[in-house]
Order: sequence, then C-alpha cells, then structure tokens
Amino acid sequence: MCPSRSSSRLATLVVFAVFLLAGVAQAQTITGSITGTVVDSSGAIVPGSKVTVTNEATGAERTLITTENGVFIFTNLVPTTYSVKIEQPGFRPVTRTALTLTSGDRLALGSIQLEVGQTSEAISVTSEVAALNTESADVTATLGTSQISDLVVKGRDFMNLVKLLPGVAQQGGGDVAGGTFGVQSPSVGGIRAVYNNLTLDGARGNDPGGPAFFSTGVAVDALSEIKIVTSAYLAESGPNPGASIKLTTRSGTKDFHGNVYLFKRDKNFNANDFFVNRQGLGAFPYRLTTTGAAVGGPIYIPNKFNADRSKLFFFWNSEITQSFLPAGVTFNAPASVLQYQVPTLLERQGDFSQSLDTNGQLIVIKDPTTGRPFLDNKIPANRINSNGQKLLSVFPLPNTTDRSLTGGLYNYQFKNIQDTPKGSHTLKFDIVPNLKDTISVRLKKWESDTKSWTGI
Repeated sequence: MCPSRSSSRLATLVVFAVFLLAGVAQAQTITGSITGTVVDSSGAIVPGSKVTVTNEATGAERTLITTENGVFIFTNLVPTTYSVKIEQPGFRPVTRTALTLTSGDRLALGSIQLEVGQTSEAISVTSEVAALNTESADVTATLGTSQISDLVVKGRDFMNLVKLLPGVAQQGGGDVAGGTFGVQSPSVGGIRAVYNNLTLDGARGNDPGGPAFFSTGVAVDALSEIKIVTSAYLAESGPNPGASIKLTTRSGTKDFHGNVYLFKRDKNFNANDFFVNRQGLGAFPYRLTTTGAAVGGPIYIPNKFNADRSKLFFFWNSEITQSFLPAGVTFNAPASVLQYQVPTLLERQGDFSQSLDTNGQLIVIKDPTTGRPFLDNKIPANRINSNGQKLLSVFPLPNTTDRSLTGGLYNYQFKNIQDTPKGSHTLKFDIVPNLKDTISVRLKKWESDTKSWTGI
C-alpha cells in the first residue's frame, strides 16, 4: 500500500506543478531592478559600501554590500518610487530620492560618487527627470500615477490614455469604460492591434476570442501605471509580435489615502449636431455618470499587529457607470440615427399609386396570378389578406417624407439609444513577509450590460 500512496502523492504534486507552471507561463514579470556603481571623487571603485533601497510608499527597506567592483543590483522590486542610500566609513552618505521604477524596468543609476567627509555630513539628490535606460534597448512610454490622475480621460476609459503615447494610432477606447464586450486596443507602431500583448499586473488580458480587445475591465482610478513597450523588447515580453501594453494596479502605502469622485456628461452641456439638425431631429439623450471611491493604506493594530505599518497593505476601488447614450451607424446620417423604409398608410390599404423608387419612377405592382399590373397600381380589397394587413399595423407610419433629403431610400428614422450600466470593483492586498519578498493578492469584479431601444 505504501508504494501506491507514494505514487498517488507524487502524481498529485506533478499535477499541481503543471497547473502552477501553466499559470506562470501566461504571465509576464512586472518587477524591476535598480543597479549602480559606487566610486570616489577620483573615479576609483569603492567596494564594500552599504547600499539601502527604500520603498518610499511603504517604507520597506532592502540592504546589500557592493561587490569588489563597487557594483550593487537590487532585483524583484515592485513598480513604485524608491530612494537609494549609500554609506561608507570615511565618506559622506549619499541619498538619491524620488527614483521612479516602472513595470519591468531596469533602472541604471550609473556611477554614484562619494566624497570624503564625516558620516554626519549627508548629501541628498532628488531625481527630477527620467533616467536614461542603458540596461536594455527596448523603446517604452509610461504614464505614471500623477499623469493618470491629472489628465482628462474620455469616458473614464484607460485605453483613451494609451492613445496619448507616441506611436499609438487614434483607434480603440470608447465613450464608456470597458466597451461592450471589452475595450479595443489601438494599433501601435504600425502593427495590427490583434498582435498586441495586454497584461494586468503581469497576467494576460487579451480576450481569447478577439486578441485586440482587453476583456478585463478596470477603472482608471485603480491603476498606478500604464506602460507600452513598442519595439526591441526583451524575451520576457510576448508572445505576440506587437506592442506590450502593461497595466499595474495601485497598492496601499504606509499612510492612508483615499478619494471620492463624480464625473458627469449630459446633453444639456452639448450643442446639437449639424447633421442631426439637418435630419429634423432634436438633440439626442446623452447622459453619462461615473461615480467611484478609492482608499488604501496599511492594515495594523497599534502595538499589537504590524505596528510599524510595513508588512500588510490594502487598496480598494469601486466605480459605477450609468449611461444613456446614442449608438449605431447608418447611411447619410450621423451615428445613432437608424433609417428604414416602412409601409405608408396608402400601401397598407393596397394603394401603390404613389409608391416611387429612388429614381422617382412608379413601382409597378403586378398580379401574381396573371403577371399583369393591377389597375391604377391598386390591389383590390378582396385580394388583401386581413391577417397580413393587421401584421403591417405593427410597423410605425413614416415620419420623414422629404425625398430631397431621403433620396427615396427611407421614410422612417429614429434615434437608437443604448443603456450600458457598468461596475468595476478592485480589492488588492500586499504582504511583505521579509525584506526580499512581496506577495500580492488581487480580487476583481467587472459587471457590464447593454440595453437598447429601437423604434421598430
């Protein structure tokens, strides 16, 4: 029995490992690294220096000693803002602050120079511009937390922010966040959108049925970073040959932060469209309301659990969108005006004496039993099926009869209105068990519906 149990346990472990590795294979890394070299004022390397990197959001620290070549490398760092402090006896401590590390970035600080002096005399340098990437040849563009918060976002759809970045075509995105079945990504660098790589916190977000679509709805206020890697990217990006659009959700910090927001768009704020006026229609119903709230911070009990607020953090965001918007595309009319040809009152009575084609010629109605035209182009009352006549009454009567406007193509038009209620809910926990590891758990719910009203 023992061999059987051992085999069963081994099989269970193998199956578990296969599923675990399958999940890993679909994901991309979002962590980055910070590297640099410590030298003195003459440019000579300074080995054995103590280097401390600090997460400015959570206060978490990691420390190492430079190699004999004066080099330090911090790996597996989550995307955020860091400070780096270098200490060496006989030299003034140097601190570099406000170092922004983006998703998958390799941040090279270059040579950091120490000056001879007392350890109590510290030098602090604050980074004001992005560091030049000398660690890889990939071409990237990034929107950080401040830019995401400060920029106006059409429809509160993050994909409209992506279109602001260099090399991105003006397609994709929408008036309502998340689209109908997901939001379409744009073409980047001339490569079709179906070849894009879309990820959220490293997990693949391409819709299986439509790779150009991002099917994982997420609110703009739940994002800390949007990054595009357009070309010459490393092997860790992929598997598609197009651009990589990487989204990173926000995390809690050692201090509590939160916000409540409301965005409103209404037809009363808009002028009516020229072509809608030309069609003789009034302004479309247009109401788009987005409300939400976000809060993040440490989870702790004073003097009992996580007292230094460095081990456990949370972030929560909920966003509700209520919309009542026009939709649809038709011939010779603005979007959301639908046009059809419906039976006139005379035609419902069998009288086709005034029924004209698009060339203004009479449409001749023939007797199906003889093949000859009806007298005066009118169907006799005793030849009309009463049930069919009642069925015709279901259709509305024409409301547009100006042939100079319609060209004889339609006589009935109406506004196609869609109600697309949506909800996005994100809850994220970050656990820092030690100085080298961070465990993130994200729970997310996305709700979307579409209701349409038509005139027929």
